[in-house]
This record gives sequence, structure tokens and C-alpha cells, in this order.
Amino acid sequence: MHAKMVLVLFGTLFATQIILFVWQKRHKRSYNAATLFGMLIIPPIWAISASFTRFLIIWTIYSLITAVIVRKATRKPLDRWTPRVVYGYFLKVFKLTYGVGTAGYLGFLIAFFGFPGLLMHAEAWLEMTLNLLFYGVYFGVVTKDLADYCTDRMASTMGFVTDDGMPMKHLNKDTCGVCGETNIGCDENGVPEKQHTLPCGHSFHDYCIRGWVIVGKKQICPVCKEKVDLKQFSSTPWEKVYVMYSGFLDWCRFMVCWMPVITSIVHGINHVMGYE
Repeated sequence: MHAKMVLVLFGTLFATQIILFVWQKRHKRSYNAATLFGMLIIPPIWAISASFTRFLIIWTIYSLITAVIVRKATRKPLDRWTPRVVYGYFLKVFKLTYGVGTAGYLGFLIAFFGFPGLLMHAEAWLEMTLNLLFYGVYFGVVTKDLADYCTDRMASTMGFVTDDGMPMKHLNKDTCGVCGETNIGCDENGVPEKQHTLPCGHSFHDYCIRGWVIVGKKQICPVCKEKVDLKQFSSTPWEKVYVMYSGFLDWCRFMVCWMPVITSIVHGINHVMGYE
């Protein structure tokens, strides 16, 4: 019986991987929407059933603040400095989740090598580090997905691209392709700011394009969707680490969102087949 249960598990994992891969390739918009919905709903439901009050409090605070930011990003007409505010918020939260996740990972390594006894009880230490790791990964993934959603909505609202990503306007060289500000050499306070020009000719504030690169890990121009190498904007060691962490979150999305669904399917199959 145990061998059959293992076959059900691996068979379900294999089948769902294929289904999710095909879904993502053919209908990426609906796949992203379903993934984001699952990320926002499944963990809180699980927390309610398990009476994890701390997670529910943190999730509620994060959701309320982020809802205000998402509202600003989807509002019409769009304020000219809204993209900078939106990217600034998501970039700061993303870096915070990186710090929390890293602390949890380092704490787990300390527990693995048997050092927590010097600080506190091993069980309490391990619980704390796993909580930190989960919070960092979960809120990091949600932040990335929400930032991607807001990016598409803002670009469409400003009229630079359609909902399908097709260019609608020709931007002059002095217009930032993210926030739409024409005085690209300065920030909102008139302070001189470094600018970047991609090979396709579109220019951006340094702050705007770094938010696009680090949070969204986009390898395309925000305006024309042309493929470009954006690694040039990750020149410092810390920014390179953030980009690597962003890729790690892409892998974790499957574990956080879809793994509970797959587990439920496996339990259902085992129950129907009488393997429990």
C-alpha cells in the first residue's frame, strides 16, 4: 500500500508539473492571476485552520498597506510620481523580506550544526528560524507578483503599452519609461539623478529602472518589451544578491502556492482509492 501511495504522489507531481508548465506558456496572464490569488488566499486559510494568530496579524497589516499602494497604481488618472512611489514601496519590502529570509536561513544553519544550545532551547530556536524563513519567502514572492501586476497596469494606464504589451506611444529621450516624467535628469524634488538608456533607446531614472530590475527581475524594456541585458544595473554585490534572491523566489512560488494544492489532490486520490 505504501508503494502505491508513493506512486500516486510522484504521478501527481509529474502530471501537475506538466499542466502548470503548459498553462504558463499558453495562458501566462491567467496563470499569473491564479498564482497570485492562491498566494494571497491559501496561506491565510491554512493559518486560520491552524490558529496561527501571529501570521494572520502580519498578513493583515501587509495586505492593508499594500492594498493602498495597489490602489494608487491602478487609479485613473495616474499621478506622475505614482510609479516611483509604487516601485519604492515594493523595493523596500523586497529588501526587507530578503533580510528576514536570510536571517532565517542563517539561523537554520546554526541549528543544523548544533549551536543553538548556546543561545536557547534547540526546539524554540529552530521554530523561530523556520518562521523567519517562511515569512521572508512568502512575502517576498507575493511582493514580486504584486509588483509585476502593478507594473503592467501602470504602463497600460500611462499609455506607453497596451494590456498585451504592444507599444502605443513614442517616448522622447528625456522621458522616463517607468514614471513618465519628462525631466529625467532630476527626481521629484529637483535633485539631479543618474539616468540609464537601454540599447533600444528608452531612458529611465536610476531609481525607477532598478526597481524594475531587482523586484521584477525583468529582462525586457518596460516600454517596448525588447529583450535587453539588464544585469548592467546590478553592478554592486548587494544588488547582484537581490537579483539572485529574486530568482530563488520564482522557484519557491511553486512550493508556497501549488504544493498545498497538489498535497490536497494526493490526499483526495488516496482517500478515494482506500490507501489511507
